Amino acid sequence: GNLGTGGTSIPVGENPPEEPKKDDLWIDTNDTENLAKVDSEVSTTSTNAIQNKAITEYVNSIIESGDTDNGRYIKYRDGTMICTKRIYLDSDSIIGFNPIGSLFLNNFNLGDTPATFTRVDHINVSATGFDNNYVIISNIINYSNSSFGNVCVLTGTQTAFRFYADCLMIGKWK
Repeated sequence: GNLGTGGTSIPVGENPPEEPKKDDLWIDTNDTENLAKVDSEVSTTSTNAIQNKAITEYVNSIIESGDTDNGRYIKYRDGTMICTKRIYLDSDSIIGFNPIGSLFLNNFNLGDTPATFTRVDHINVSATGFDNNYVIISNIINYSNSSFGNVCVLTGTQTAFRFYADCLMIGKWK
């Protein structure tokens, strides 16, 4: 049979209306080779259109972004805000480690956020070490709407270590 837009079926052998509406699509469903091509093209076109629309809506939803001395921030139309900060730390910048067996522990303040939140929904801090030094960051405490707070830094040495603390905070700005 033939298939018209909106699921309209046309009996086999009959033609579509003489004056089809603009953008009407008519397919001979008995022509399986071309039907497979059309199905593939429609699926690809639909998927691409949906992806393009989602990307456009995402980009258009950003209403402000910037860099400050305290990191980067992005504000979205729906009130969501994401702040990030990367801090380089080494054995010279963190002093006063407390030995715990063969490990060393220190409480470190991560500083202010680049923009102020009205509500914090998620906070994460991770470490990227250098020179085969293992660093663990845990127990994010004392964070607020304008501060990444403090973390416990745990390492296997109190001298000659280097790492980045990567901070991420997600919440609302309005």
